[in-house]
Amino acid sequence: MTDFTGVHGIVTVDGSAIAIGECDIKFSRDISEYVRTGKYSKLKIPGALDATGTIRRIQIDGDLMEKVMGTATTGTAVELHTGVAPPTAGTNTIDDMTDPAALSSIIQLEYLTTAVSVAGRLTLNGTDINDAQQVEILTIAEGDAGTKVNSTKVFKTVEFATMVDYVQVGGTIGIDAITSRQDISAIGPGEYFDLVGYVESGSYYIKITLTNCWFTEGGIHFTDADSIVEESLPFVVKDLDVGTLITHVTA
Repeated sequence: MTDFTGVHGIVTVDGSAIAIGECDIKFSRDISEYVRTGKYSKLKIPGALDATGTIRRIQIDGDLMEKVMGTATTGTAVELHTGVAPPTAGTNTIDDMTDPAALSSIIQLEYLTTAVSVAGRLTLNGTDINDAQQVEILTIAEGDAGTKVNSTKVFKTVEFATMVDYVQVGGTIGIDAITSRQDISAIGPGEYFDLVGYVESGSYYIKITLTNCWFTEGGIHFTDADSIVEESLPFVVKDLDVGTLITHVTA
């Protein structure tokens, strides 16, 4: 046999390992009891079984939190402009997009061919997912060719871009819609997931497999610079009679 510590723990959600701080999986059994005449004690037999748990981790993305709200949607890869030419210092230019349909996506700028030697600004002008006019100002900092800058807003369309001040000798700025963003734009049913939690040391392991889990809570909590932002996600199992498996090799 062997001894396990937290360093041996691994958790996967839908087959993908996640970096976590803590994971609790707990099985609990209700008590079915009956009062008996002439007895000082109740008759107690094993009742219904339940499984609950909590995943706690540093908040590195919103992938798990989104499962509380509904099924996430992603952006779409679209080349909006092959490359807008920069203005010179103290001037500005306006360029219409070749394809304005951003299809509700984050927008990514990329320094093409050459570095940006003098910083400036690029303003995206378009619409949001509700067709309202939307503007976002992005800083074009000094940087090498290949540098990427992402918008914080989601654009349904980008009609034109206004550039101010920055200098990029012989190069251009590519403007694209990208797929890397995920969001919940419409609240829906919570998303089910399969969870596997196990500890493994050499050839010894204990593994718990739970299918059709769902999170009961999720959110974001932050305080000051001395506190790392973390998320705590309690979960339950839809039907313990289906797909629950405990395997172990400890000897």
